[in-house]
Amino acid sequence: MSETVQLYKLPFTVVSVKTLNDAQSNAEVVAVSCLRIRDNRIADELQLLINPGLTLPEEFTRRTGLYNSALLNQPALQDALPDIAAFIGRDIIFWTGSPRKTNAVHRHFRLTQPRERQFFLQTLAEKALPDLPRHHLNNLTEHYAIPSAEIQQPEAAARAAAQILLRVLETLQQRHAVSSLIDLLNVCPTVKPFQRRTRNDLAFDRDRLKQYPTQPGVYFMKNRLGEILYIGKAKNLRNRLRSYFQKQSRLPEKIAAMMKQVAMIDTLVVGSELEALLLESRLIKQHQPFFNKKIKDYQRMMFMKVSTPDPFPKISVSHETDDPNAAYFGPFNGKSSLLYKLEILNRVFKLRDCTDRKFAEHRNAPCMQYQLGLCSGPCAGLISEADYQESVVDFMRYLAQQPSNTIDGLIAKRDAYGEALQFEKAALIQEQLDLLERLQLRSYGLTKAIEEHHCLLILPAAEPDTYRLLAVVQGQPFEWLSYHPHAGDEQALLAWLSQVQSHVNTLEINAKKRASVPKAMFEEARLISHWLDHRTDDDGFVIYLKHKPPEQLLNELRLTFTPTQWLNEDLEEDSHWDTDDEQWEWEQANGG
Repeated sequence: MSETVQLYKLPFTVVSVKTLNDAQSNAEVVAVSCLRIRDNRIADELQLLINPGLTLPEEFTRRTGLYNSALLNQPALQDALPDIAAFIGRDIIFWTGSPRKTNAVHRHFRLTQPRERQFFLQTLAEKALPDLPRHHLNNLTEHYAIPSAEIQQPEAAARAAAQILLRVLETLQQRHAVSSLIDLLNVCPTVKPFQRRTRNDLAFDRDRLKQYPTQPGVYFMKNRLGEILYIGKAKNLRNRLRSYFQKQSRLPEKIAAMMKQVAMIDTLVVGSELEALLLESRLIKQHQPFFNKKIKDYQRMMFMKVSTPDPFPKISVSHETDDPNAAYFGPFNGKSSLLYKLEILNRVFKLRDCTDRKFAEHRNAPCMQYQLGLCSGPCAGLISEADYQESVVDFMRYLAQQPSNTIDGLIAKRDAYGEALQFEKAALIQEQLDLLERLQLRSYGLTKAIEEHHCLLILPAAEPDTYRLLAVVQGQPFEWLSYHPHAGDEQALLAWLSQVQSHVNTLEINAKKRASVPKAMFEEARLISHWLDHRTDDDGFVIYLKHKPPEQLLNELRLTFTPTQWLNEDLEEDSHWDTDDEQWEWEQANGG
């Protein structure tokens, strides 16, 4: 196929179209110059003058050397188009103009020639030479030192464009390894001169949507070469795919651009929306499709950082967790959420957040943070290192999802001050307790979800009479198992539960005192945490794993799967009454 042949071996034609006003879209065409390129040289050419049916402006004649008398007996554009098409044949077309200023020649070939075999030289140059301020023909001839004295004339413009094209393709090969048509399409997806399509002009036939399933799953949007453009998930695949085939004007710009390239759609059916979510997340990371928005949730997350090695550790906010000598807590969803929490914690624990330079500058007098009650003034010696370190420990304990220990300690201090009749100090402690209570009501911690979410999720499966069991350890998927409740193979299930529980126990024994979430587990943990918070019984069931032996987990699974079945069996065993009256009489006689 021509898509894989080396570019310099492919037949292509450079086409220069001269219009009465080059800066105006749809201007009248007055000349067309076509140069056939073979083996990096001009093999043939076609020079046509076109009668625009208008008088040429004097300025136009002066610049181009074209006179009214020369065009008077020339064919109209519609009569010349067959000759142009015959000369080009099946060649790849490289237009010399701008994709933003199309004319009647562009529109004709847009409708009659394959769209993926037409490119604008200016767009190619923009990709090859991104540092060049402008990519018009004049700028490109100057950049490549190509003589351009008569470039306003159609034939001269085409010859200059042919030389530029060869240089640009050489640059693309050096910088982007472009050596074939497929490479060119991949590296320059926007070079096609087609800005508008109707809904029925898409490469994908929307009538095929009826063939897609209505179950949950993942879908893959692919181009004609089979490359994945986009991966998405859906609770109902058919309905989700239909949403892409409404009027293009109603679609977001990114989606509309993608749909112009979609030639095939593959699907993968799963049993539940959660499984589709997790599968989509992993597939996007694996394939990194061009049109998928990269997962940025983690980059938006912020952490609290404590510089633990310092005698008077400071607290700060950070996007990263790459300092091995610091303790990190989080993540927190957005900077505003983190700053709100930090302000309240500062009023309680009064730790410094200044730089080391500012800390050294205030040896004689504390800064404004101390005056506002947000710092204990360690820079000026207003608190001992031991007392400050105690506050740091309380701060870290609170953020490490142990707020009850901190609150219990504050309550004990308040009560002690009260008994000693030190009511002002007791009131200050009570104010701190009120602040922490307010913070707990507002706080949403993914870290806690990850630390505490050791659970077993029972989800629907795509196959009938089957369930998907997902073991969730530290908030992220650990292992999947397909389970048939009526198959009777409970020994294999018990062995699997023992393996899961053993993994949970090992993690708890070897757990490090860290409250930050590793990047690798963040996305899937977030998806599972959200599902757990919003699930219904139709979505699936949850069995928590902590401190439960495998035998107990097996019994809970039995109760989850078969309570209705057992109840019906019990009723069937007792349903030997001929009438309801006989059953009522028996129950009355036996105290029922």
